[in-house]
Amino acid sequence: MKSLSQNQAYRQFVNQRDVALEIILDSSLTKIDNVLRGLFKQWIDACRMVIMQSKINQTIDPIVYLQALDRSMMGDIKRSTEDIKRIAIGMRKKAFQLTMVAQAEIIARTLDKKGSYTFNHNDMINRLNAPSMAGGKLDQRIAMNLFNVASDLKKMTHWLMMNKDISDREIVQMLLKKLPRSGTITRTKRLGKTKKIQEAKKKPSVDFAIGFITDDDWNDIVEDLRSDFPVDRSPDAYYGLGLDADGEEIKRYHWELERELTDDFVLQVRSGEIESAKQNGITDFVWVAVVDNRTDDCCLWRDGLTLTEIEERLKKDKKDDQELGLVPPIHFNCRCRVEPATSDLPPMPESNKEEFDEWINS
Repeated sequence: MKSLSQNQAYRQFVNQRDVALEIILDSSLTKIDNVLRGLFKQWIDACRMVIMQSKINQTIDPIVYLQALDRSMMGDIKRSTEDIKRIAIGMRKKAFQLTMVAQAEIIARTLDKKGSYTFNHNDMINRLNAPSMAGGKLDQRIAMNLFNVASDLKKMTHWLMMNKDISDREIVQMLLKKLPRSGTITRTKRLGKTKKIQEAKKKPSVDFAIGFITDDDWNDIVEDLRSDFPVDRSPDAYYGLGLDADGEEIKRYHWELERELTDDFVLQVRSGEIESAKQNGITDFVWVAVVDNRTDDCCLWRDGLTLTEIEERLKKDKKDDQELGLVPPIHFNCRCRVEPATSDLPPMPESNKEEFDEWINS
């Protein structure tokens, strides 16, 4: 079996497609960060207010203030969970659809035949409403992560209410430390023909791939590819802490919620690759691992094998790995992928070698 990635034009198209997918991921995570920054600023302000009120009116039991804070935070969690879930489901849809369409296109070109892709409505509904990779419903995982932050803030607020001599600046600093860790991010490289992407309005019309994807769905994908990262600030910016002179840092949170949603995104991409390949006559795939000092043993032994070969070994000498599954990602932060494989890999005609960023704007 030969991997289609042995064809240079295939590799180049897929690499550019992956850049587009990274842009969609970064755009979605930035939208979620915007929701979180607004929420966390609101919580910091609410905690500060409770602490100040308890200092001014010491005749009221601190528990009364904390109960009011708790009720407010629970309402905030419900609203923010819905906002983040909406973005996350949109991210699932865009990742799967773009991967399906692009995979059908490049397989058709590589094998020099007519390709196709179809989206089963019921399958798409099930995919969008599937449980989180971490277990449980998607909205439950989001709410749990937000609840944990709220709990840490409430505990710190209670402690600060009991310590009357702490300054307002110290209060803010101590509350900020209870938020998820944030750090400066690097912009994802853009696609080569950015200007053309900004002008793209409709899904591509091509000779090799046929199927159905609505104009609204395609425009959602293109909108993410057109957008640039907004210059956002982490919550400490609101209080004049921790920024450079110009306040031009791009911050992103790094915590469980981001990692879970990133793994969920990768799952949609891998599923789209496999589903599209199967629809276009591919019956097997080669497992490709990123091999370095961080590679897990479960990924290392799979590297270079076809899924058929992996399935056979899971029945024999690798029975302990059966629960990890047959398709990456098989664990959190899994960097593996699968590549379509065929017993006959013809040379790709020159006319089929249009690049991804040209195709998406054609």
